[in-house]
This record gives sequence, C-alpha cells and structure tokens, in this order.
Amino acid sequence: MAGARITRVVVRQPKLRYRLHRDFVERLERQTVRAVERRAKYLLMELASGDRLLMHLGMSGSFHYYKSSRLEAHDHVIFEMSNGFIVAFNDPRRFGFMLLLAPADHATHRSLTRLGPEPLSQTFDAASLAKALARRKTSLKMALSDQRVVGGLGNIYVVEALHRARRPRSSPRTALRDRPSSISCRRSGMCCGKRSGDNIERATTIRSACTTARASAVRAAAALARFAASSRGDVRRTTAPRASGDVCLQSNTSST
Repeated sequence: MAGARITRVVVRQPKLRYRLHRDFVERLERQTVRAVERRAKYLLMELASGDRLLMHLGMSGSFHYYKSSRLEAHDHVIFEMSNGFIVAFNDPRRFGFMLLLAPADHATHRSLTRLGPEPLSQTFDAASLAKALARRKTSLKMALSDQRVVGGLGNIYVVEALHRARRPRSSPRTALRDRPSSISCRRSGMCCGKRSGDNIERATTIRSACTTARASAVRAAAALARFAASSRGDVRRTTAPRASGDVCLQSNTSST
C-alpha cells in the first residue's frame, strides 16, 4: 500500500469494535499512503494529508489483498488502490478497529502514549526492564504481557520467552531478587553472565528471551507469507496465525 493512492473505500460493515467515523471514507479517498508501520499491536497508515489510520486486528482480524474484485465473507472495509490491488480488512469476530487520527493527535493519543519500548528496539535493555518490573507483584507472565512494560508482546511470545529464561512461574520480584542463579546458560542457549544475584543480569536473560522469541516469530511469519504468495495466485494473506492478539507486521505487506 505504501506509495500508492487510495482511489476508493468501501465500508461493508461500519460496526467494528468501535463504529467507523462518519467522515471515514471522505478522509481516506484520493489520499496517497506515505507509509505503513507497526507500533506494538497497532498498525499505522500515514497519509499525505497528515492523518494517520490507527488499526488493530483484535482476535481474528487480518488483511488480504487481491488482484481481482472477488471478496470473502467478513471483508468489512475495502481499499481500492491506484496500483491495481484491492486490500480488504477481514474480521469475523469484529474485535478489531480503525480510528483516524488528525495530525495533532498522533503524539497524544492514549493508545500510543502508554506503550512500552519495542522488544526489538535499542531502547529495550536489561536496565529498563529491571526498572519496569521492580515494584510489580503480579506474575512475571502478566507483567511482560502488560503493554506498558513491553509493547507488542502477546501470550505466545511471553510464554516462549519465559520458557527460554526458565522462569515460568516467577513473580518479577522473585525473578530479579538476590539469590544464587538457577538459570543454565548452556540449556537456555544464551549467556547471562558469570555473577549471580544481579537484577540487571536476570533482566538481561529475560530481555534476550523476549527478543529471541519475537525475532523467531517474525522470521516464521515472513516465511509463511512467502509460501502463501507463491501458492495462492491472486489471493495472498498478509498475516500469519497469531495467538492472543499478537501482531506480526510483514515486510511484503507494507503491515500489521
């Protein structure tokens, strides 16, 4: 979609998680898409007008693109592009949503301002993770699933990270407190340092596990997308199977 112009928007079902705004179609049609990006579990489509379309896939949402006009059941919002593609938002359960943000709202919208760092970003390090977990009394799984701690982690990535870090049942306080380390570098497949009893050291292991789990999922989803594109002709799904709302933005979609 990036670089193409939206020639026509067809709304087949305006009632998603939130009802689409009355000027939704008017503000999108004839606009050029500057970029499509992911932030945590959200997709952001930047338009030439300065508006941004904030999207969430919910539990069952996905985007498909077609070369023909054939549509599927539950294709609720249709984007006809100047490059000949038809992009459809499909959501059987309608837990996803689309919100148009004016330029002044980009930096202040509550859905984006409260998000934690991305698990693959340079700002997500052991020190920031240890600080974010220091006063939490919930389980470590619940803490890592909190989008204010790490943006974009869902159930599947958190479970995989805790399995790799060998901390499946620990609370944040228990996982990071001073005591001899029970983490085996050899068995977990990553180096967590020689000294035990260091909060930063333990956070490094959890942070590395989160990053590794997410990166592995991105590679797997990209491989699945390439396979789908080569075997389905004009109908290609742009998202891979997800659990608990996890979003994986594919490079060939660009979006989640």
